[in-house]
Amino acid sequence: MAHLFGTKENMFDFNDINNERNTIGKIPDGMTDESELALISQSILNLIINSNLHESSGRERFSMQVLNIACDQDGNLDDDRVVSVILSLIQHITSLLKSFEEIEDIDLNNYFEYFQKTIIDPLIADPNIPYYKED
Repeated sequence: MAHLFGTKENMFDFNDINNERNTIGKIPDGMTDESELALISQSILNLIINSNLHESSGRERFSMQVLNIACDQDGNLDDDRVVSVILSLIQHITSLLKSFEEIEDIDLNNYFEYFQKTIIDPLIADPNIPYYKED
């Protein structure tokens, strides 16, 4: 199986977080406009709030809507939008895990084991998923 991490093609260097920068009293080199990230994060939150995640069709619809957010007006994947969608979803995942961690009766290891056994293991055992063309 191919290894996904640790290649020389990594976008970020772990030294970015291992060697914390001291920015106190320093003047920024510039500013970045994160308006699109804010809009995408709001769109993702709205989707989560309004999705029916209790039903398979609701989860599928949610997944497709998230992928649509990553596309430009012509329906093509846009690299900047993809990164913003990924960052937004990562923020939701880490926020949820952090909030669950604070609930005394919840053991995150149970969730990790469940995800491994019900999602990842079956996909690894049989990665062939049927698809159907529209008529």
